[in-house]
Amino acid sequence: TVKYTPCSAAADAPKSRVCSDIKIPVRSYLGVHSWDSETDSRQNASPMVHDRYVDLGLLGRGGRGEVRRAFDPILERTVAMKIQLNGPTPAEDFARFQTEARICARLTHPAILAIHDWGRLRDGRPFIVMPIVSGQDFAAVIQDAYASGMPDISVLKRLVTVVRITCDAIAYAHTRRVLHRDLKP
Repeated sequence: TVKYTPCSAAADAPKSRVCSDIKIPVRSYLGVHSWDSETDSRQNASPMVHDRYVDLGLLGRGGRGEVRRAFDPILERTVAMKIQLNGPTPAEDFARFQTEARICARLTHPAILAIHDWGRLRDGRPFIVMPIVSGQDFAAVIQDAYASGMPDISVLKRLVTVVRITCDAIAYAHTRRVLHRDLKP
């Protein structure tokens, strides 16, 4: 995946928005990404992390947050729930988070993950709910491609296709006055 982050008003671009943590799925262009099945096992699930979602375990962790697999019993689907690592968010920071989630939820592009929900956990930390994408991130795909030297031209073409798709998604966001802030492989 290419990380494309939730959106907030940019101080230096008053008519634009800035994004900071939504993932753009590479899908099957390299054969490494696919949407997870909605039939994940819910045995041994942790207690609910929110009134609506059942925690199914950690998917990954970064510097500012973690992503957990969760089950939504209302819509009967498994989702990814990105949760801020630090304690409760002050009201001003939560308002900015809320604005980011709303702006990003308006982005509808096949290469940008949808935002299903957002809110606060019982302990006050904010969260965003989105689809689950599995597979390698693009940096790992590039590293694998060059592991044995210069890759075959067909591999290079697939890598360029992913970059083009990512650029298309970013261009779409820019047409909606949304700017990326943390794009990386």
